[in-house]
Amino acid sequence: GENPNTQYDQLHDHLETAQNLREAQAKIENNAHKLEGLKDFHQGVFETNTAPLLSTLSWIEVIFNNDLLNEKFKKWIIFNSPVEKYCRFEKALEKLILNHSQIIKILQQLQTIGDVMPGSLFDQSIQTNQAENFLKALKEAHSKTDILLRWNDFQKTLNWIEKNGFANLIAFAKSHKISGEAYNVVVETSYLYQWLNEIFNKYPDLWDFERIDHASTREIFAQEDKNLPKYYQKHINQILFRSGSLRPSGISRGRVSSFTEMALIAHEVKKKKRHMPLRHLLKKAYTSLNKLFPCFMMSPSSVAQFLPKREVEFDLLVMDEASQIKPEDALGSLARAKQIVIVGDSKQMPPSDIFDSSSTVDDNDSQISAAEDIKSILEIAEQHYLQESLVWHYRSFHQSLIQFSNENYYDQRLIIPPSSYFSSDEYGIKWNYCEGALYHEGINEVEAGKITEFLVRHVILESVKQPEKQESIGVIAMNRRQQSLINELYENEILKNDELAEALKSFSHADDIFIRNLENVQGDERDIIAISFTYGPDPASGRTYQRFGPIANDGGWRRLNVLFTRSRKRLHVFSSMKSKDVKLAKIRGVSNLKAYLKYAEEGCLPDFGEATGRGPDSPFEESVGRVIRDMGYEVHSQVGSCGFFIDLGVTDPESPGTYLCGIECDGASYHSHPVTRDRDRIREEILVSRGWKIYRIWSTDWFKNKTCEIERLKNYLEFITNQDEVL
Repeated sequence: GENPNTQYDQLHDHLETAQNLREAQAKIENNAHKLEGLKDFHQGVFETNTAPLLSTLSWIEVIFNNDLLNEKFKKWIIFNSPVEKYCRFEKALEKLILNHSQIIKILQQLQTIGDVMPGSLFDQSIQTNQAENFLKALKEAHSKTDILLRWNDFQKTLNWIEKNGFANLIAFAKSHKISGEAYNVVVETSYLYQWLNEIFNKYPDLWDFERIDHASTREIFAQEDKNLPKYYQKHINQILFRSGSLRPSGISRGRVSSFTEMALIAHEVKKKKRHMPLRHLLKKAYTSLNKLFPCFMMSPSSVAQFLPKREVEFDLLVMDEASQIKPEDALGSLARAKQIVIVGDSKQMPPSDIFDSSSTVDDNDSQISAAEDIKSILEIAEQHYLQESLVWHYRSFHQSLIQFSNENYYDQRLIIPPSSYFSSDEYGIKWNYCEGALYHEGINEVEAGKITEFLVRHVILESVKQPEKQESIGVIAMNRRQQSLINELYENEILKNDELAEALKSFSHADDIFIRNLENVQGDERDIIAISFTYGPDPASGRTYQRFGPIANDGGWRRLNVLFTRSRKRLHVFSSMKSKDVKLAKIRGVSNLKAYLKYAEEGCLPDFGEATGRGPDSPFEESVGRVIRDMGYEVHSQVGSCGFFIDLGVTDPESPGTYLCGIECDGASYHSHPVTRDRDRIREEILVSRGWKIYRIWSTDWFKNKTCEIERLKNYLEFITNQDEVL
């Protein structure tokens, strides 16, 4: 049997449980009326199926615990017909899910156009965007489809950039929020930088370029190129020396009159007087003379007069200043030549009988005007032979000295080196009006007196300078009478002016002074030229008659071209007439005279305009110019005119109107010369002769080590500035 105590305990528990059940049943029955709201779910207190109720309670619990749903929605769906509302909500949710899938497809299509900005309403990764905000964003995008199209193009560009190795550039731009305008610059710069690196990889010699080594190479080339004529001379001497044995000894016995070739030459060398006439010597010893002197320099008339007619033949004939050679004078030389080079300027003085000693024409203006110019051998040759133009103008140290001729006669084809002075009294054309001067019978006494005073003053002032700084001078008159008058006045000054006589002893160019007329000045040049225009008002009427001697001929303009281009530094115009005193005429020479007087008076060509101020030829030059300006200097780009430009001109802060130096880059100006001699020697030599200090910057150095190059440039500018101050 079981223990009585155990049985008692179990009975006690059962009784207690039964008591609790009776109390619970009583409590349920007391609240049974509250379950009437369950309607069909209620089948009695103990017969009701609680499963649906538990499910409903679970659904309500889920709704209340969902943080994504707001309180208003929770109350709306639970109270007052929740089942009906739930059904409506379920249908709406199905439609929403369908629309959501369509939205996902749209967003995916948008991503084919380009990346969606992170955090935007179109970002798929964000699930909290409210429908109304999303709808608003769609409407706004629809109203700005043009932006989407541009965005599409932009994204295509980005994809291209990334595919071509610039993904890091895109990431950099995005992370730094670079503006569109700046982005273009960044992309272009990065692209060019990478392209340049590719070039350096392909051509390593470019990267290995060293300024010092290249400068040394250029100096060696320039020096060797200068030495070439000396090498040629030595080479010719060696050839002549080796050919010495080929010189015929000739007849050396018998009567002296029978001597020929080297025997005759040796005999003539020993004589001190009564030499054989040159014509006879050339006839009897030409072969030996030709071996000794293979190059003859003679005038056409000398060739005809001295050389044997049938025995002498030229391998090469060079005929210089051919514009002044008459065809009949040239014919004898041409007939002897195998090859011919005819050199001259058809824009300059033609052949003329004016002032020839054999001419009956005196210095009367009417007779001179009636005289006709003669066609030259140059003009005839131009019609039959190939032509090659030499367009480099070397004489004028300032553009204004050649500008008129270049504009009026050479169609601006001349290449003119720029002057290191863009505004200076030391260079250019100077106007001197001789008020009250009169012209009578080919003479202008007042003008002649003023020119003489100017000449005397120039000699005295120049004589106290160092010889290498003294300037040569020449005077040109319009006719022989004015020339003779000026020459006479000057000779008288030498006799009576002790200061002038003494100055001439110290003036290094004393022997180079010339006083010439319009007809015999071609080929001459001086630092300073003084022109006596001679013509002017008539003493009786006070009028300036339109009689201008040879200038009024058909070729008069050529004489003016020669007249206007004799000066290297300064041209002083002395005139007793102004441009308004010369009437417009159909004759080119007269109209050019009027135009030049106006040019001298005003300092600018009619209708020629002013300098336009060209910009840099390359971004490299622009970068260098910007750096120099940041240093405090004024910089002019593309200094020069007429085909010859210096990349950058740095003005002298201590000397207004003067350039401190010229900066040459290896840009368009440098590469425009295909010949090494022109590019690396002649060009710079011409500029230095014009007073320029040239500083060169190579683009490779500027790219590889810009900081070092800037420091070097700064030091150079400071050095020459201080150097000029000391001087």
